[in-house]
Amino acid sequence: MAMADERPLINQGLLRDVPSLPVLPWLWQQMLGHLDNRWSSLGDLEAVIRQDQALSSRVISAANSSYYGASRKITTVSRAAAVLGLEEVRRLCLAAGLGQLLYTNDSQQLADSQELWQHCLEVAEAAALLARGRRGVDGETAFTAGLLHDLGKVLLAARVPRAYRVVRHLQAREGLSWLQAEELLDLDHQELGLYLAEHWNLPPLLSEVIGRHHQPHPGLAHWPLVALVHLADSLVHQEEIQERGRPATAGGEENGEACLAAVGLDPPGLETCRQRYRGQRRARRGQCPQ
Repeated sequence: MAMADERPLINQGLLRDVPSLPVLPWLWQQMLGHLDNRWSSLGDLEAVIRQDQALSSRVISAANSSYYGASRKITTVSRAAAVLGLEEVRRLCLAAGLGQLLYTNDSQQLADSQELWQHCLEVAEAAALLARGRRGVDGETAFTAGLLHDLGKVLLAARVPRAYRVVRHLQAREGLSWLQAEELLDLDHQELGLYLAEHWNLPPLLSEVIGRHHQPHPGLAHWPLVALVHLADSLVHQEEIQERGRPATAGGEENGEACLAAVGLDPPGLETCRQRYRGQRRARRGQCPQ
């Protein structure tokens, strides 16, 4: 039973009356329509990047990072894009779009926003890794779907921060999962994310991931992608739990075996991916600015 000060704060009906839904980031406007049609050249992406000073700086900084082993100082977007490659530049642009949604001047919201941004990025990286060599899903679509899977949480953090903080408070106080805490407040971040995805007219495969990543099943239109993101999200959550000093648990994901079969993985294969993900995670955190 929810306490009086933790009664339901929002639902889909109330959300329709929120005066200012987030605007689709312009970076995503440039890219989400191209999931099935890759950019013809790096020059197309460079034209987008040059329109944003902060993004230009981020791309140049990434190219100069020791992670990429640049032999000399890179000072132009064109050279940075050539060093990073098309795939990595696209990922940087998509991640920057998520940062636009979560940007805040409110110091109380900043830590939550940064943690949520990091989680979405980690799930995107894990999804791209799981997609390598698997049937039914390409790596770029997997990355994008993983990045956007928690769009409902992003909406809460950006437009209803009180609701977001109450869920976090319940998690910490009661030792609950996010879904369990949401249930006490009659919230569903999948439903909220799907509402925003439809408001933005996102591609159906992304909307389905956003709205069903916690309840995957073979009857879904884009079942392999939903299954893959569900596995990636579970993997990242396990690593986050371990980092907080609690033991990771084996399995536990809904329809886990079916999800593995949907993307052509078995438990040993998933464990191999988990080890690769851990290595990538350590490399990113050791060499990239926090």
